[in-house]
Formats: sequence, structure tokens, C-alpha cells
Amino acid sequence: MSRQRITDVPTNLISGFLGVGKTTAVRALLNGAPANKRWAVLVNEFGQPDRRGRRGRGT
Repeated sequence: MSRQRITDVPTNLISGFLGVGKTTAVRALLNGAPANKRWAVLVNEFGQPDRRGRRGRGT
């Protein structure tokens, strides 16, 4: 079994304010992804949890 060396990794960075459609953009990218490609999604949430434990804007 030979191992390939990865030299370039295509990357999409999506950022923006609350409610601008980041999740919609990620879903569109994943739905349109070629079947022969492997994808990983990393989510880094910023903000304080609200009273119900959900993330939101820290105010």
C-alpha cells in the first residue's frame, strides 16, 4: 500500500455575522461536492450561550 503525499489542500473559509447564510453556503457546497472527493467540515463557534444553552451574539 503506497501513501500519497498531500501537497495542496483546497480550502474554503466561510465567515460572517449571525444570520448571513453561512450554513446555507456550507450545505450548498456539500450538496454539490463530487462523489469521489472526501470533505471535512470544521466549525468554530464564537459567542456566549444564551439562557437556553444555544450560541449567539455575546451582549
